This record gives sequence, C-alpha cells and structure tokens, in this order.
Amino acid sequence: MRSHWAGFIVLFGWVLLSASCTQKVVVLETGNDQDPGPSNVEKLGDSKSIPAELIQQYLVTSIDTIKAGNYIHDIHFKKELFKELKQFYRFNHYKLAWSALNAPNSDAKLLLNELSLSEEHGLFPSDYKVAELVDRVNEVYDHSSEVEIVEVIHLDILLSAAYLTYAWHLYHGQVNTRDLGEYWHAHKKRIELSTYLAGKSFKEGIEMVAPSSQAYANLRKKLATYLSIADEGGWPLIPDTLNLYPGEYHEMVYLLQERLSYSNDYKKSLGPGQSSSTYDAPLQEAVKFFQKRHGITPDGILNKETITALNVPIEKRIDQVMINLERMRWMPQTLGGKYLMVNIPDFTLKLYKKEKELETMKVIVGKKANPTPVLNDQVEYITFSPTWSVSDNMFNRNVLPKVKKDPEYLNKLGYRLYARSDVQGENPLDIRTIQWKNIEIINHDFRVVHHPGPNDKMRGQVKFAMPNSENLFLCDGSTSSLFDFSFRAFNYSSISVEKPGLLAKYLLDDRKWDIRRIKESMSYAAPTSVMLKQKIPVYITYLTAWVDDEGVIQFRQDVYDYDTKQAELMRLEEHSWLEE
Repeated sequence: MRSHWAGFIVLFGWVLLSASCTQKVVVLETGNDQDPGPSNVEKLGDSKSIPAELIQQYLVTSIDTIKAGNYIHDIHFKKELFKELKQFYRFNHYKLAWSALNAPNSDAKLLLNELSLSEEHGLFPSDYKVAELVDRVNEVYDHSSEVEIVEVIHLDILLSAAYLTYAWHLYHGQVNTRDLGEYWHAHKKRIELSTYLAGKSFKEGIEMVAPSSQAYANLRKKLATYLSIADEGGWPLIPDTLNLYPGEYHEMVYLLQERLSYSNDYKKSLGPGQSSSTYDAPLQEAVKFFQKRHGITPDGILNKETITALNVPIEKRIDQVMINLERMRWMPQTLGGKYLMVNIPDFTLKLYKKEKELETMKVIVGKKANPTPVLNDQVEYITFSPTWSVSDNMFNRNVLPKVKKDPEYLNKLGYRLYARSDVQGENPLDIRTIQWKNIEIINHDFRVVHHPGPNDKMRGQVKFAMPNSENLFLCDGSTSSLFDFSFRAFNYSSISVEKPGLLAKYLLDDRKWDIRRIKESMSYAAPTSVMLKQKIPVYITYLTAWVDDEGVIQFRQDVYDYDTKQAELMRLEEHSWLEE
C-alpha cells in the first residue's frame, strides 16, 4: 500500500536542480517524425534570451489544442479539472509554472515530493502519475546542451494537471458526495481553485486548499501510525473460540496482550518473560478501553463482538481512516464560533463554542430503511409544545391497530383527524362517525395531526427547526429508555436528543430562558415558537473513524453502509474486507 520510492524523489530533486544550472540552447522541432535530422530542428537561442512572448504563444496554442484525457486522469472530476487547467494558465498569463526553460524550478521539486507523500493525506501517489512525471522530467532535461521547447511546455502542463488534481482532492475531495446516494448532501465550496492558485508559489497554494482543522491533522497522524503497523506485518488475530472472563487463566492470554499492545490499548511493557497467562486487572482495563473506543459496551468481557473488532485487519482500519479523511475534506474550512455536530455512527450530538467541546449528549437517528440525511444546516427557531403531522406509514403501523380496539385512543393521546383537503386544519372530523374496523390503511382520505398537551405521552414536546428540503429536525425523544441502547438507529430520519432542555438553553443563550422556563414551555397546551437571535450551524456528519479530544482514535459501525460504497468509489475495492 505504501509508496516506498518517496525518498528517491527527494534525492532526485536535489540532483536534478544542481545538475541543470548550466546554460542551455532552446530548440524547436519544425519537421515531421518521418524526416528526422538536423533539417527539422531550429535553434532558438540561449534559454535566457528566449522572449517571454514566444513562450506565451506556444503555451496558448498548446492549451487550446490539448485533449483532456491526455492530462486529466481523475475519473470523477475530469470536466471540472480540465476547465481548472485552462483557467490556471489564463490567470497565470500563459507563463511556465514549473520551469525556467533550462531546468525545472524549485516549485517543481516541491510538487513532486509532495505528490510522492500524498499517502499521508490518505491519497494515492499513483493517481497523480508521479513515477511517470519523474521519468518525463529526466527525459526533457537529460540533454547536455539543449532543451526542446515543445517538450518543456508539454511537461509544464502535465505538472500543472497533477498539481490541480492534488489541490482539488485536498479541497473538494476525491469523490463526489452525490454518488453516495440521495441522503448525502454536498456542502458547496468555491469551485474555481485556479483563480487563487495561479501566480502563487506551490507552498502558498497548498496551504490555502489543504484542510486546516485539528481533527484532520490528528487523524492524519493516526494514519501514519497504522501504515507503520501494516509495514511490520499487522497485528495478530485472536481465536474466535477464546472467551475470557476477569481472573480466568488461559494459555492464549499473551496473544491478547500482544494484540492490544499494537493498538496502544495495553500499555504495559511486554519484554521477555513479562507476559502472563491470567486475564488480570490491567488487561481487563485494556479490553474495556478498546471496547469503549469501538462503540462496544465496556464490560471487560472478551466476547464475540469484541473479538470481531480485534480481528479487523489493519488494512481495513487504514481504509477506514482514509475514507474518513476524505469526509473531513468535504467539510467547510471553518465551522463557526458556535455550532452543533451530530455524528450518526456515534449516535451523539456535541455542542461547541470556539472549537471547544462544551457538552455531549446521546441521540437517536434514523433506521437504515429511513436514514438520517447527511447535511449542513442551521437551527433558526425552537418550537415548544409543537403540533406534529403524523405520516401515513407511522399511523397505519403503530396507531391504527390500537384505534380499531379503542376508537377513543386518538382523543386520549391528543390526535386529531382531518380531511386531506383541510390543509389548515380548521375542521377536525368526529372520529366516532368513522367505521375503523373497515379501514385497513389511511391514504388519501385523512390527515392525522398530533396536538400538544400537558399530559402528552407522545414524543415531540420541543422541536429545533432548521428548515430544509429533507424536512430534517432535532426534537426530544419519545421513549427515554431507547437512549440506554448502544445502537440507536430507531427513528424515521429525524434526530431525537437526550437532553432537549440543555440544548434549548445552549441555543437560546439568554438569561431569561433558564431550565425551569424551558421545561414549563415544553408542557404548554399550545405551540410557542422562539426565534434564535443568531442562527446556529448544525453539521450532520457520518464519521466512522476520528480522534477524540484525548488523542484516542475511535471507530464505529458503518450504520448505513456508506463506508463500503465510498471504498468502491475511492477504488479500495481490491481489499478483501469489502467482500465479507
């Protein structure tokens, strides 16, 4: 997986630049390939004496006639990158970006070195044809006394195409979010990178486009660690039949110690003769630590679920980190001073202020059949004791069977029935006049609304509204016991929060709205809406690997199978874990 020739490029850059300082004559081929010889070569003169206008002329002609497929190798953004390439030279006034004619400039060396180390970002050097570029540079500049101007220009365009592709991947990502399906919405970033990359040094350009968040930097460090483990052959596997309880003796305990040492969960030294065959307290704590950072109940019991997580191949964990680095590249460059972040696979909502985590609370998200959309939005207002429209599917499945047994069930729990045409809800129907036993489903005849009330047993006593096309919102939970489960994908796409009162206080940020007043408002008999003084950004994310505030890498289940789909888009499909 790793690129073992990166060091060669660094050395190559120094040798090439130091060996190419002698003055060269620039030549131009004027004949055809079938008539080679002195007659088809025109010497234009010393490289320092070539007019800039002539270079511009050849560049303009070349850029106008090149074919995208010869320069752009990205399969997802070929059209966009080809446009960027042409714009790059136009904004750069059709000057050579990587050459001084007689030798590649220092930025060319930096570019090749950076591309060879792109694996540090979870990218692939082969995507930028680094080996071919190195060979091409050698071919163009290996003449002792002359250099072909057309070859220099062709090389310059190749290097620019690789640079823009790399910059695009750092800024926009390698794959298009819409390819993950209808529930994954892209955040629109500035499209034309060339407008602010042209005319800047390579270092300046990369600093502008590369993600600058601490979360991204932390995950990159963990990628380097996991790549090193893979280079050493990976970690050992634990037998599926091993089932340990605290204090038990087993001859395979040393294997568990070794496995947990690789992932830095077990920090006790394992020198010669220091391993134990007893599942002792330090090893139990290491297992609990491992379980916690994998979203498993941290009971210290080596059960099947824990062994399965322990035996995930290092290659899969590396891919998982690469997949999530890509997702972080899809995020905005800045998140705001005050914001909320929901991580669907972690089933949590976190409150942030100036990038400092203030509070974490559990959430319940959409089930796999009704996934919570991944998007960026803003909370605009809070409605206490809201009125809720009940979907036909929810009514037919959960409510109708109870109504058939007891028609008064609707009145008892605050439901109102309206004709589908009564959009304003002005004339509720008399439920006693409806022959419920004859109704199998409600479809186009009725519309069901659930009204608030002080003794309301249903969910929805507060709604955190962020108007969007997906009708996604945050609300309180219907059954508090559901928050006790470690896996919490039970909803119909909406997000239920564990501590709605605390969230409301954070969003309102007003001394007038203390917890007492918020709880009173949640039990009103009529809806009450409060506009926020400032709209608060909400990021609904899908991270299955990240580094927490303590510097510990976390892994979670792929709830909606997005990891598998994204791995295929990123061409990771050759890895065996995708076939499981």
